Amino acid sequence: MDIGQPGDIPLRERGARVSGASQNSIQSLDEAIAESLDAPLERRLGLWSGMAIVMGSIIGSGIFSTPGLILGSVGSVGMSILVWVIGAVVSLCGCAAYMELGTMLPRSGGEKAYLEAAFPWPRELMSFVFCLASIFVCWPTGLAADAVVTGSYLLYAATGVSEGHPAWAERLIGVGVAVLCALAHAYCSRWAIRVQTALTVVKALLLVLVVLVGLSQLRHNALGHDVFKGTSHSANGYATALFKVFFAYSGYTALNYAVDELKDPARTLPRAAMGGLTATAVLYVLSNVAYFVVLSADDVRSAGTTVAGVFFTRVLGAVWGQRVVPVLIASATLGNVMCGTFAASRVIFAAAREGYLPLGAVWGA
Repeated sequence: MDIGQPGDIPLRERGARVSGASQNSIQSLDEAIAESLDAPLERRLGLWSGMAIVMGSIIGSGIFSTPGLILGSVGSVGMSILVWVIGAVVSLCGCAAYMELGTMLPRSGGEKAYLEAAFPWPRELMSFVFCLASIFVCWPTGLAADAVVTGSYLLYAATGVSEGHPAWAERLIGVGVAVLCALAHAYCSRWAIRVQTALTVVKALLLVLVVLVGLSQLRHNALGHDVFKGTSHSANGYATALFKVFFAYSGYTALNYAVDELKDPARTLPRAAMGGLTATAVLYVLSNVAYFVVLSADDVRSAGTTVAGVFFTRVLGAVWGQRVVPVLIASATLGNVMCGTFAASRVIFAAAREGYLPLGAVWGA
């Protein structure tokens, strides 16, 4: 036995023990990360909360701001209402297609999962490109636009003037709205869903109020007898009108991004999505009828993007039209941003779990 260097053996043993402990720690960390990435999500969304998410994702500023623009494109009251009906039918067909995909492939991520199944080669290329475009281009730009609209309506309520606000003020409020929604879903998702459900109720009640006010004014019907008088023959006008209508109906795919969080997704997904879209379509069409019952075609056309404000000013006075209604519309667009943030976060979540994003263990845990 060599006893000339007595410290060598303990030092080697100590190094081996430290190395083994480090490897065990790393292995434990890897296992914890893997378990967090594979952990199933809590199924807490039922029929009514699902419908609220769908309706909240659909109802934004479109129904309150585009009727005048659509009338200007198609030329007549009757054709304007018919375009909204056509948009509802086409959207229901699109929704039915998405429900078929969602029940066949009941996984969160929406189009990501469907592209993986449809294009198995090159492996995951299509879904990766979709996630890249959605996360860095499509979702941020859409949510930013809605957030800026929220800022413009809040300034409208504060000043009583619908135009001429500083662009930097609208954008600053928009940044605050986007950050608030992101933090809410990041740190308290359960309460964020409750808040956006409450905002959806506010939006639906606002549209119900529009319909009821219109029905109360039927004796002063401004529709006239020939509702198709002045109908446009321009294909470009109809294309523009349908584009605005389809944008107003967009959002019915929101639940497809959160299938893993639905209770009994095979039943809840189609019922919540189709039910939410159908209820919204009925409110949209009746709201347009109400606008034209109270306001003449020239009034709607000249109102531009402030149709709802002019509508309530006419029947309830300037305080409602210039103060209260802008706040309600701002809450509608805020709810739209919250629902959009919910759906976008689920795309990020699904992409992170597939390793499409850096720090996937953070975003996908």
